[in-house]
Amino acid sequence: MAEYRGLPLEWFSRLVEVVTATAYRNEWNQLNARVNDLAITGKEFWKTHNCHLLVAALVLAEDRRFYSHGGVDPIAMCRALFKTIFGSKIQGGSTIEQQLVRVLTSDYRKSLKRKVKEIVLAVRLHRVLGKNQIPVVYLVSAYFGWHMNGVRQAAQRLSINLKDPTVEDAARLIARIRYPEPHHPSARLLTLATKREEWVARRLLAKNISVVLNAPSMETDAGYPISRVFCEKWGCAVTRDPSSTPAVVDRGRPPELRSQKKNLDTQC
Repeated sequence: MAEYRGLPLEWFSRLVEVVTATAYRNEWNQLNARVNDLAITGKEFWKTHNCHLLVAALVLAEDRRFYSHGGVDPIAMCRALFKTIFGSKIQGGSTIEQQLVRVLTSDYRKSLKRKVKEIVLAVRLHRVLGKNQIPVVYLVSAYFGWHMNGVRQAAQRLSINLKDPTVEDAARLIARIRYPEPHHPSARLLTLATKREEWVARRLLAKNISVVLNAPSMETDAGYPISRVFCEKWGCAVTRDPSSTPAVVDRGRPPELRSQKKNLDTQC
């Protein structure tokens, strides 16, 4: 995960924590009690499932500077504020810690007071759990859609094997964080979710171009597992390296797919 590290943003979180050390004490005590229970659940989940690919997809899609900030990302906040004011389009800048706080407190109000509380609790949450536990705790508690509370229920409804996930599986799950699966999905929502899935999958492939074809779909040193169907769909040129079992996928795509990729990147 070293490649995800960006600017040293830890100082900003420390400043927030110092300034608000005595604020939201009761809210933090309630949140901390839930976090302790979920930390145990997340630890057991990590032992019995292949979480590396899911965590990578989560970070790439929801919080790409996750490993460099301390619970709140001032760069994302400034970008979201700028686009909201000058672009006439509301955009979120929440980190994974902030999203986890929102899920655990069930507070989705759109107000400045709620946002300040969320930032403070996210910074303290970062101090308690740390970067290794936070993504897994979020996965086991996040809302993915109707009857999909947590990654286990989501995987069961989407028929995904969490012990043997592929890039497509990870992308399908993480896309439901942005577009939760409703009881009766509409054509528009299905289209948005599908485009989000494709965007997440392409970002994963851009970070690791080696794949395993026709083999058990476990993460290896050579790369993330991916099916031949997905390679053919997105125009990946698959070649076999004689010195190793995994196949190597060329990042290049046919010209007819480049315009489609550009459009999807803009929409997602």
